[in-house]
Amino acid sequence: MLKKVLLSLSVAGFVSSSLLASSGAGAGEVEKIIKQNKLQVVDYDYVLKRIGDGRIGSGKAIILDARPEVRYQEGRIPSSYPMPHPIPANMKDEYLKVLKDKPKDVEIITYCSGVECEKSPNLAVELIGMGYKNVKVYTQGIPEWKKHFYTDIGAKTAKALFDKDEALFIDARPLGKFRESTIPGSIGIADGKFKELWGRLPMDPNTKVVVFCGGYECELSHSVAGHMVAMGYKNVMTYSGGIPEWKKAGYPMTGGGAAAPAPKPATAKEAPKNMGPIVLGEDEGTVDTAWFNSILGKKPENVTIVDIRGPADHAKGKFAGSINIEKKGKSAQEFVALLPKDQYIILTCATGTRSLEAWLEITGAGLLKDKVFYLDATIKCEGGTCKGE
Repeated sequence: MLKKVLLSLSVAGFVSSSLLASSGAGAGEVEKIIKQNKLQVVDYDYVLKRIGDGRIGSGKAIILDARPEVRYQEGRIPSSYPMPHPIPANMKDEYLKVLKDKPKDVEIITYCSGVECEKSPNLAVELIGMGYKNVKVYTQGIPEWKKHFYTDIGAKTAKALFDKDEALFIDARPLGKFRESTIPGSIGIADGKFKELWGRLPMDPNTKVVVFCGGYECELSHSVAGHMVAMGYKNVMTYSGGIPEWKKAGYPMTGGGAAAPAPKPATAKEAPKNMGPIVLGEDEGTVDTAWFNSILGKKPENVTIVDIRGPADHAKGKFAGSINIEKKGKSAQEFVALLPKDQYIILTCATGTRSLEAWLEITGAGLLKDKVFYLDATIKCEGGTCKGE
């Protein structure tokens, strides 16, 4: 969905170093570094087309923020990584791991605090010295970006806005998840229901807004933020850490979500319920996460695990024995027609949010009664092995 918004906002743009002056860049040391090193300079429109769907790591280029990390946490270009320049010697391996195993011709875009900021061109020069051959600089950086599009913020910045009541928080998850537990004071505008719910948005387009969803792997917040920018809202932020990071930090939640209740001893009455071979979770439509992890690689023959994300995300981290059938862009009927027949289906995604949304749509259409379920968990992968948490 964000891709469609980007197409409506962006016209492809690219400027070479010879056009630096006409692009609005300042003279002085920055221009000198760029000219001496023959750096390629890109503009806002070019970067906008390279950020992917807004999630960190989803960009078509590796976008690096050369400012101090505290500034990165206060507001960065969506999908970008921190790489402060000069790179701290004791943190060099940590910051450079984003480039580990990447080909030397991978596209890299650096940015910092605007046309007078030397950090991004100096970082570009350092990366070129490491052998990277396709490094570009977005000299206008954050000052220009904030005028045109939304920024992504870290947990401390989100909490500060919450504590000072300086922003409206919007939960982009399905309304069932919003009603279950959310950040206090938030309003629910599910990405999948945006056309129906946009009337809940504030009248003033200058209102500070923080959109969040199910964590770093969830693109719903970026989609809603993109829609809002297209509508003319001028002060939109996403909080990519979302509910998982907020809860982990112990920040307040509605419905007692900040603290998990102490586990109760199992009794015969509380024993997991089954639906055929499926061990059900606590919430309607869910499977038990511990049971799900136990069947990976050795699942029952009549159970199929279906990853509903796009092929690229599936390739990055997938459950053993799962298949990939993307749900996005398909109606419930079209999607169900692609599923294996005579099987119990478990829908998965990165955080459980998209799979819940798909489950609601499928069951709401009266399809696959008692045959389709979803995993309400986050994918965690280590050493090529993935499980739900």
